[in-house]
Amino acid sequence: ISFFSLLLINLYSVFSSTYFVNYSYMFKQSIVIIISVFILSFFYYLVLLRATDYYVRVRRFYILNLLVLFIGIILNLSLFILPSSIVPHINGATRWIKLGFFNISPIEILKLGVIFIFTHILTSNAYTEKNNTKEIKIFLPFVFIFLILSFLIPIKQKDIGNFFLISASFLLLIFIIFNKLRLIFKLVGIALIALVSLILTSQHRIDRVKNWFFSNSNVGDVASNYQVTQGYLNIHEGGWFGTGFGQSIFKYGYIPDIHADLIFSLYINETGIIGFIL
Repeated sequence: ISFFSLLLINLYSVFSSTYFVNYSYMFKQSIVIIISVFILSFFYYLVLLRATDYYVRVRRFYILNLLVLFIGIILNLSLFILPSSIVPHINGATRWIKLGFFNISPIEILKLGVIFIFTHILTSNAYTEKNNTKEIKIFLPFVFIFLILSFLIPIKQKDIGNFFLISASFLLLIFIIFNKLRLIFKLVGIALIALVSLILTSQHRIDRVKNWFFSNSNVGDVASNYQVTQGYLNIHEGGWFGTGFGQSIFKYGYIPDIHADLIFSLYINETGIIGFIL
């Protein structure tokens, strides 16, 4: 129920933010969702229902996880060698592989592969005897994966957001499986040091953080703070119960590409704080 509810909210937001331009976004999103549900059902049948033995399931999952991770790494590495006609530079970053009729975001595939592998490694070791040596061995694969991610995502793709999401997912999995607060605090400390270091090594990132935290003090600075300010106004207009389906005015040019990063502000505008809570 939660899965399909999120899909419906997703389709609602995509349709509301793009129908006045054309219906192609809605059509593409619907096709992707149908294909995704089919793939999900297929692997559920193959891995869970067809394998009655627990260890057979684990082995099949591991092969599938490695395959997704490998494809994600290869696609992200291809961003370095493919021509600009296929991998365009957008806003100083390289994140998309454009194939004409179909575009691929390699980071999304890598994100899935990393989370799959994280889950497998952690659950495989969750019930073994705990000692310092064992914990070090458990976390060695993560060190290797994070070294790859720290090069591919923040440096090449200039995408600290997705790097942060993957790191947060990793910490959440550790908390769920091991339930060791001391370990969580150590890893959070390391992650914060790494995040601050990444921010301080780029003036562009420093400016973005300043604009985010001090947006009220530089509202008039349209060049650097326009999107954040318009997003705030879009959310504020929604109030408790929203303006109603399709009624937001901010999508008509006030927020460029509102179907992308600021689509959640549109959803809150039209469904209100109640929609946000739901």
